[in-house]
Amino acid sequence: MSSRITSGLVAVAAVFAMVLPGTAAAQPAGAEIEVTGAFDKPAFDSGEAITATITIKNTGSAAAEKVRVGTSGGTSGFRPETSSWGPVAQTSTGIRLAPGASQVVHLTGKVSQVVDGQLVLQVQIVTSSAEGDKSNNSVNAKAAVTFGAGTAAFTVYGDANGNNKVDAGEGIAGVAVHLIGPATASREQELTTGPDGKAVFPGLATGSYRATYVGAAGYQVTPDLAVVVQTGKQVDVIRKADKGLSDRLDAKLAFDKDAYAAGDALTLKVTLTSKGTAFPAVHAYCTGAGEPYELVNTDDSWGDLKYEGNGVALAAGQTKTVEVKTAIPQGSSAFGFVSATCQFGPEVDGGEGYPQSVDTAKVPGDPADASGRLSQDGDQPVPATKIVLVDTGTTHPVASATTDADGKFEFKGVPAGRYDPVVVGPWQLVAGKDNLFSLVKDVPHVHDLAVVAGPEVADPETATPSTSETPTSEPTSEAPVAADGADNDSGFLASTGASVLGLSLLGLLVLVGGAAIVVTVRRRKGKGDVGPEQV
Repeated sequence: MSSRITSGLVAVAAVFAMVLPGTAAAQPAGAEIEVTGAFDKPAFDSGEAITATITIKNTGSAAAEKVRVGTSGGTSGFRPETSSWGPVAQTSTGIRLAPGASQVVHLTGKVSQVVDGQLVLQVQIVTSSAEGDKSNNSVNAKAAVTFGAGTAAFTVYGDANGNNKVDAGEGIAGVAVHLIGPATASREQELTTGPDGKAVFPGLATGSYRATYVGAAGYQVTPDLAVVVQTGKQVDVIRKADKGLSDRLDAKLAFDKDAYAAGDALTLKVTLTSKGTAFPAVHAYCTGAGEPYELVNTDDSWGDLKYEGNGVALAAGQTKTVEVKTAIPQGSSAFGFVSATCQFGPEVDGGEGYPQSVDTAKVPGDPADASGRLSQDGDQPVPATKIVLVDTGTTHPVASATTDADGKFEFKGVPAGRYDPVVVGPWQLVAGKDNLFSLVKDVPHVHDLAVVAGPEVADPETATPSTSETPTSEPTSEAPVAADGADNDSGFLASTGASVLGLSLLGLLVLVGGAAIVVTVRRRKGKGDVGPEQV
């Protein structure tokens, strides 16, 4: 072959190489977001910090603008700390990713409501720039979670000699230590301190708990919002009871209604009383645990009690009432109640020994689901047995289900809220176990029940009602909450009532992080009563 022919073939080959695609992948035109992610371990203990890593990369040829978590982003089984999302948080304006650039997000959080023993991370990333392929903009990662057991030991003491440590004889007896948790279940249990001021909870499921202290006469004990129980370990919580301002300042919170209907405005009355000491300015610190059902004093409706506001001046022996008129928090309907938890004193950020108060009111609950299994003698199923959920405050029946052959039951579309189960028939629930159903929208509540033989329990749905406000088996237009009837596709039998939220809250158990040390039971004023000064 002549050199001229060879040169020609080389030239032709070069032309084809430019025209035809080669083996190397071409860089996408425009921006192209690619998301990968996983939990940092395949399995976590429920009491440890949960971590995950997400990598966001722009593999395109143009910059990607306003890159952030999209509206469909979500997690199940654990709650990432808001700050760990960094500049790509869903509420942020997003970031700019140049071609080839990456953003790594390290998530840290705690175990939340766990379903099927798994932690799930589902996140979709969006950009304001045009993309050709959005199929790789999301990540769906899973990890297992195990539940061990540990011990929490509490000591409440009065520091008589002021040395900030527990000495002989300083333990305070009779203090009710109230635990809410772990975060995976939000169950409640309570023990009372003995003569040494100690209360020990053995065999707690691992996780984070909230602890409040009630009954230390004349003392204030600051609640603990995060008592972390780890597998096989004991956490020691030592709390000093401080008289603080309790003998000089009294504070009470009271909603104007026990239950609100959809669209209602609410009024929270804050009553402050000086017990003989003048206060130039009493400030409110209302944060609770930051849950969506809680009121916070960050808007102008709080008047002088707005966070970092002027505060309320009290003369010696004076009482003043501030009325906060505001809207029901949007997140309340997912839980079925609204709450306010405030601390009061001279400092805007609260302080040790400051008087605290809490109040809770019902709101129309969004539909929520629950399921579980009824058993006796360990694991023996109890079939064909009716279970009725009754309102914790009124004991009115709200929903019912009948167990199948394996003892399983299911409730669908029950208004979010807190309920006690009633097992109809010759049964009684096993003593010492927490049986409270805390139903939250979009968080399936899995709760197994154990029973032993006992006296016949009547059906609350057929018993003679104690008031004229009788729940119905079908929703009514007058009821503040209407729940759909449950489907029977899975073989379960369930029904839901409607007149739940129009009922009294008297006796409703308080469920708020950092709940009040001074829980006040309020009494309605008659028209002839003389009220405190309004400010």
